[in-house]
Amino acid sequence: MALSERVPHNIPTRRSASPDVPDSSETLGHVLVIHPNGEESLAVMTFRPLSLGSSEQLADVVLGDEGFQPIHVRITSDHINEFRVHGLAGPSLRPLATNVPQPDQFTIVNAGDEINLPGLHGDYRIRFLAADALADVEPSTGD
Repeated sequence: MALSERVPHNIPTRRSASPDVPDSSETLGHVLVIHPNGEESLAVMTFRPLSLGSSEQLADVVLGDEGFQPIHVRITSDHINEFRVHGLAGPSLRPLATNVPQPDQFTIVNAGDEINLPGLHGDYRIRFLAADALADVEPSTGD
């Protein structure tokens, strides 16, 4: 049997990305996590999911509280200034937050919204910022 007889002729070819496909590094917003001690962690939201949890190896933003799972919450976005907060902690745990969905559910929040994650040693506030919210901020030079 010849190779041409074994390989179907309708195999799709690889094409380059369409100009309509968004750049995966495009800034869709920012996520500011305010720790109970006042420390702040700022993350840029792109099309890549952002994870929050207690694991330094697994989480993008580490929540230094043993009351949280290694990956406790995942945040995703497909649109500028709109975020989806996914509840990942198990049902046997205390509630994730007053306005965060239960496991395997998500809620949509917008830039300007804030959620509260109650920890064992204080509350973590998660503030969602607009994509252009930091446009006027000068980067720190360390001087």
